[in-house]
Amino acid sequence: MSPPAELPDDLQRRVLRAARPNVPTRVRLFWLPHAGGSSTSFPSWHRFFPPDWEVAFLEVPIAHDSFVEPTCLDEVVGLYLAAIRTRLDLPFGIFGHSLGALVGLELSRRLRERGDPMPCWLGISGRRPPGSTTALAGLPLSTMRDDELVERIESYGGTPPQILADREFRSLLLYRLRRDLRWSEEHVSPEATPLEIPISTFAGDEDPSAPPAEVSRWREWTTGSLRARTYPGGHFYLFAHREAVCEAIRTDLLASS
Repeated sequence: MSPPAELPDDLQRRVLRAARPNVPTRVRLFWLPHAGGSSTSFPSWHRFFPPDWEVAFLEVPIAHDSFVEPTCLDEVVGLYLAAIRTRLDLPFGIFGHSLGALVGLELSRRLRERGDPMPCWLGISGRRPPGSTTALAGLPLSTMRDDELVERIESYGGTPPQILADREFRSLLLYRLRRDLRWSEEHVSPEATPLEIPISTFAGDEDPSAPPAEVSRWREWTTGSLRARTYPGGHFYLFAHREAVCEAIRTDLLASS
């Protein structure tokens, strides 16, 4: 299978944001954010990892110049594959929260399909496995009115009130959120073929969109080990427990690399 097309330098920098570029590296962690999220949602989180780890956030930028935004999740995976193509030479793990967890699964499956190096560990946070039905009413979220979507965002937490209060920032957030939610809502995962890598799951004990009992069903998606962790909180539990979550990622990825 031919390698993915190389991204232009400017687009590469927009898609893959490495917290510690150009430093000696022994482990890489690709971090995939939630719908509407980006590297700015996790400022300075790389400080919770060893200095010889490259923590790289993957995100889809807004359309600009000749760049056309992906229209589906498969195209998002293709974009990310192109962004990491030169960074598969070292042990690496993938961590994704919410939508990012689904992208992490599909990115791992695409790497396996291509015969490329596989992640030695996959972290799944705040996401039910494909095929699970959601307990939340009123879906799809991407078709909600602005006021309804803002109300849902506020109920989830995780978004600073000042962002929602600023008309310009709120407009940009809602655009990215609807775009990302549409990818998730329209995506149909192929039939489960378990990965041969360890999976760790992370869940908030009060998250109605991804209850711990449902999140633990990711066991069906791996022939390797599965370690389930639960933290106090809702869908964005990880912001209140960032140091503990990063320590767990560090521990599990090191044990698998």
